[in-house]
Amino acid sequence: MAPTRNQEGDRWRKDARVIKTRAALRSALISLLARHDFPDITVAMIVEEANVGYATFFRHFPDQTALLTDIADATISEFMTTMMPTLLSADRVQVTRALVDFIAERTALCRALLIGGGDVVRRDAMARAIAYGSSVPVIFDPDIPLDLAVTHAVNAIFSTVAWWLGPGRGMKRDTFAEMLERLAMAPVRS
Repeated sequence: MAPTRNQEGDRWRKDARVIKTRAALRSALISLLARHDFPDITVAMIVEEANVGYATFFRHFPDQTALLTDIADATISEFMTTMMPTLLSADRVQVTRALVDFIAERTALCRALLIGGGDVVRRDAMARAIAYGSSVPVIFDPDIPLDLAVTHAVNAIFSTVAWWLGPGRGMKRDTFAEMLERLAMAPVRS
């Protein structure tokens, strides 16, 4: 039997509510990351910031780490979509500067993902970045197997950015972009 008009409307409203609630939870965690280290953020803080019920959080995510991982996935997708034209460019400096600008605009989130979110979050983010990176036609040295070049670049980028967001906080963007290019990209680019 086909759903009635009311059932279709209820399904749409439910989906819209789910989308709205998940967006509110993501936004709340990102906002909290600007003021607190990730390990110090509780579910109670997130739901208060999102203005949703405590039980509502657990209908969407099992814990704060799952929410952070969800945000990491969205951020990596956003990065790849935004950066695709730049990644296809042969201008390595432009690619690296665009990456550094993207990270600098999301400092608190990137710090949480790379430093404060724990090994599971970082490992998951790296695996997703490697998967995306393997599908992008970036010009790597043809003498280096593609999967090795991508794995090296992602690991080097994550480690170098984690340093910049931690002990290297005072380094200017352009200086860091030059370092990142030399350390992470130059060894595998043709």
